[in-house]
Amino acid sequence: MTTASNWLLNWAIAYATPYMVDEGPGNANLQAKVFFVWGGFCFICIAFVYFMIYETKGLSLEQVDELYLKVGKAWQSKGFVPTVSFQDVQDVADENGARKNSLTDLENAAMRKKSVQHEEIMHEKV
Repeated sequence: MTTASNWLLNWAIAYATPYMVDEGPGNANLQAKVFFVWGGFCFICIAFVYFMIYETKGLSLEQVDELYLKVGKAWQSKGFVPTVSFQDVQDVADENGARKNSLTDLENAAMRKKSVQHEEIMHEKV
């Protein structure tokens, strides 16, 4: 879909630009002022990306799921830090047979398991 829409919009821009730039009947005769049309669209695109597109750099698919569940606004997604890995959640789900639990329940159980393991390691070191 994205590739098809990209091709369609590229064709529309290439088709419309000569009519916007050229002078004569049926043409807009904008000449160099056509920059303001395309520049305006660029600023609209910048605003769209800032407000609508979440930052997913360096995240696995499971962490992206967690991001969408926990972060309500796209501009707040840059500071997101995942709490548990997919493997932690999968281990808890496999142990409890918890296929019907929500992701939040599985995440909480995985966090409890991690904290218990951390405490056991600390007691062994002491």
